Amino acid sequence: MRLPSKVTMLSERQRRLWGNGLQAAALLLAALPALWPFLQLGLTQSADGMLHVLRIALLTAHQQEGVLYPRWVPDLVLGYGYPLLAFYGPATYYLASTFVWLGADATGALLLTFTALLLLAGVGAYLLVYDWLEGMEGWRRRAAATVSAVAYLYAPYLLLNVYARGAVAEAGAQMLLPWIMWCLRRIVRSENPTPAALGFALSAALLAVMHNISLLFMPPMIVLYGLAVIVQARDLPWPLLSRVGVVVLAGVAALGASAFFWAPLLLERTFLAPTAFAIAARYVGENTWTWSNFLDISLPFEYSTAIPFQLGAVQLALAVIGFAVAPRRTAEWWMLAAVAFFAALMISAWALPLWLSSEVLLIAQFPWRLLAVMSLPLAIFPAGIVARIRPRWAALVSAAALIGVIIGAQRPVATAFGPLLNQPTAVGRPAVAQFEFQTHAYGTSSSSEFMPRWAGVDLFGDAKQDTTVASGPALHLDIATPVEMRLVVTTSLPVDLRIANFYFPGWSATIDEQAAALRPDPERGMQTLTVPAGAHAIVIRNVGNRLHQATTWVSLATLAVLAVGVWVSGARRRWLAIVPALCLGVGLYAALQPVPQPRAWFSTQVAVGGGTMELLGVRYQVEEGQFLHLFPYWFIRSPADGRIHWRLVDPAGRPVASTSGDAFFNTVRLASLPAQTLFDDAHQLALPPGLAAGSYTLEVGVAAPGETPTFAAAGVLQLPNVPPAEPPSMQPLHLRFGSSIRLDGWSARVDGRAGAEATPLLILRPGQTLEYTFYWRAEGAVEENYHGFVHLLDHAQRAVRQHDKTAGSLLAPSRLWNAFYPQPDGYRFVIDAEMPGGLYYPIAGLYRFEDGQRLPITGADGQSLGTEFALPTVKVLSIPKTTPEQRIDVRIGDWGSLRGFTLTPKSATVRPGDVITLTLYYQANASASVDYTRFIHVHSPTLGMATQQDAPPLDGGNPTSSWVAGEQIVETVVLPIPLDAQPGEYTIWFGMYDPGNGARAPLHDASGQPLQDNQFKLSVITIE
Repeated sequence: MRLPSKVTMLSERQRRLWGNGLQAAALLLAALPALWPFLQLGLTQSADGMLHVLRIALLTAHQQEGVLYPRWVPDLVLGYGYPLLAFYGPATYYLASTFVWLGADATGALLLTFTALLLLAGVGAYLLVYDWLEGMEGWRRRAAATVSAVAYLYAPYLLLNVYARGAVAEAGAQMLLPWIMWCLRRIVRSENPTPAALGFALSAALLAVMHNISLLFMPPMIVLYGLAVIVQARDLPWPLLSRVGVVVLAGVAALGASAFFWAPLLLERTFLAPTAFAIAARYVGENTWTWSNFLDISLPFEYSTAIPFQLGAVQLALAVIGFAVAPRRTAEWWMLAAVAFFAALMISAWALPLWLSSEVLLIAQFPWRLLAVMSLPLAIFPAGIVARIRPRWAALVSAAALIGVIIGAQRPVATAFGPLLNQPTAVGRPAVAQFEFQTHAYGTSSSSEFMPRWAGVDLFGDAKQDTTVASGPALHLDIATPVEMRLVVTTSLPVDLRIANFYFPGWSATIDEQAAALRPDPERGMQTLTVPAGAHAIVIRNVGNRLHQATTWVSLATLAVLAVGVWVSGARRRWLAIVPALCLGVGLYAALQPVPQPRAWFSTQVAVGGGTMELLGVRYQVEEGQFLHLFPYWFIRSPADGRIHWRLVDPAGRPVASTSGDAFFNTVRLASLPAQTLFDDAHQLALPPGLAAGSYTLEVGVAAPGETPTFAAAGVLQLPNVPPAEPPSMQPLHLRFGSSIRLDGWSARVDGRAGAEATPLLILRPGQTLEYTFYWRAEGAVEENYHGFVHLLDHAQRAVRQHDKTAGSLLAPSRLWNAFYPQPDGYRFVIDAEMPGGLYYPIAGLYRFEDGQRLPITGADGQSLGTEFALPTVKVLSIPKTTPEQRIDVRIGDWGSLRGFTLTPKSATVRPGDVITLTLYYQANASASVDYTRFIHVHSPTLGMATQQDAPPLDGGNPTSSWVAGEQIVETVVLPIPLDAQPGEYTIWFGMYDPGNGARAPLHDASGQPLQDNQFKLSVITIE
């Protein structure tokens, strides 16, 4: 027997690597159209995209402060806190935070996360189908698997989750599903099941931590698929029962590894308000399928947020054909078909009574979520078309054709979306607070489905007044962080101390090192602690409860067992034990880390607001190198109606920076805080560019709106150097809006190219994008979040297109603006084909959203400028949608020509009272030196003028001085025939003249010969 040589083995390995490389390149190339909107726009607008950006930013902030897994997010609900990551799968956020640590911002990190999920979904589908088609010829097998990979990557529901819904966790679950099924299949069918068992355990555990709603539907599908794999694996040379045992053990390991998340989720769900169930029951009916709404027949597929979400016509057709023509339909094949069919039935209106009668199903909220499990079978079945074709060349050609059809029919079109943010925006705690404040999406959730059940209804209304302003306990705060407070309370009588955080499992308290019971305040659900008379050391912290700790150790123990098991039984693949070992190391670090300490802190005791409140301490940190974040801790003795003022003073006693506003990043009124409440506050203070490092005194005061505060020294801060600021490239304006907002200038971009503001006349064509950016500053306290507008007015001062939105953005509204750093504010217009050609006159300004009242504008000289300001004129070049019935070539001077016209009615005979419609088609060669007036005269030498219409082209909407070489202008002229018109024959004449002196523009025919009287005969009509 001749053994293969080393050279032969090397060449085989090289061929395998070469084939895998080509396959990877092909998949990446095929994925580019799916990623095109991201490549063109960045992260796109979607239903939930902004929510995920905010959550990623908060998670990253807590990780930087030493809290790796914050089940409780204290920054949400405007500082009351929210158990977001205890009930919403955090896995995709950790993937995104990895990108943040590598240098991306929160928005870019979410984009990269979606990109990674899409690509991994395609790879997972490829591996599953490639393994499924074992025994098939190599390249045909690869081609069929590639078709399924592309079909899954372009599955409409997957792309809807990416672009329309922004459902990153559900997209992550869809990505994991083929990987889990592939690992399950390899456990049964591979010679060494250990690597596949490890992959199955970890990927299934990751599914539980990725998207808990998917646990309602995907595990049953996975179990059924496992049974189908086992049924058709009876011919394998190893004991089948042992492989079943491996599958069961891997499943148990998956449950154990993810127990830290799913066990508390199930056992503590009773602590949540029933809001989500009520909303789901109310709207479930409109989220079901009927025969008229289950299929989208548009090409390409229309990606929008319209419900219910649909199947694609090409998606369904290829799946049905592939299933029908597949050369071999195994138990796996039939199982997937049954799953797809059952999922379709459950989405249909026929299943509505079942949804309404089951609280378990209502957790899923929407029946169309079953598309997540339905999409994979529909992507697998088209592989059957390629598998049916025998000749290798024909199989490859058919695979390429199918891929082209799938991409052409299901690709996302960039023009259907807009960018999530029109300009770079810092996403941090102030942005989160302002987003919640404006949208009322508390907890960064549209329905606040994880709100504690004892949370009050009116959290931010006026608190009850308390006449005992100066009485009550004395507090000394030693140190405070978002998860721990250490303080000493001295009181002559027992007192109920409120803490302005929601009560929830995981929080605990001790009094003099003895456990003390926290309870929810009956009005708002705040933590309440009864402190006995005397002086007592109190610690309040959130480090998890016994359930959290026990399930964490179950998960860590499971990972340890997995690492040891893989090392012992992995043979040549024992190096894979490093994967669970790394997970174990990270988990141990998170579980054993001490309670993090603040970066900078000082205790103090400063009474302000006439004794209604007392400052106990301040935690502070510098963010982005230019913003000082202050986290003061107040003891509210009585509700106060006032604003908090901060001032930073240098060693010479000179104020260098100041800010004022409501509490918690200018969102929470002091009047809403009850008496006897320990309130953890937050403020942002902009530091002046170039501020030198050193010690600065922080001063604080509280005063009613419109009154001057009395400042008191709060403490001394150590600050680093503040880098100088680069001014933005802009056209300066220096306008003041109202009493406290200044507009420094503006800039414009066309198709992303900067510098358009320097162009006196912006010329735009259909499909181009025009973006205006304004640069705002606040010169004092801004008391509300204003809306900004840019309107494109036509010649009649009608707004043809407009963009109104929160000035700045939802994340950087006017309440957060400052005096040192201009806030960019973007307004975007896509010039669509429906927009008439001509001149447009942009105007802009600010207004109050509640009543639409615009802010008055004053110039640098103090002169009033009204309530809007004008930007340079814009010229739009339209594309004619019709062609002339009569083609001619009449040259108008050296700057244009009349290329044709259409006359309606076509009959040469009209009657008094009739209306003639004349459509003129011009072509510009250049701009004219003057604005000519076009005339149409219906004239008879003997009878005189029957009717006429003299006006600039498009009634002044496209004057000849603005014409652009190559521009095509279509103008419709309406000529009513007067009731007293004399019967007879009339000629319709066309020409143009200078309205200043009446001189007609020279007209020439196609041969260059001048026309008599510089007018052209369009037609002859008879008036009866």
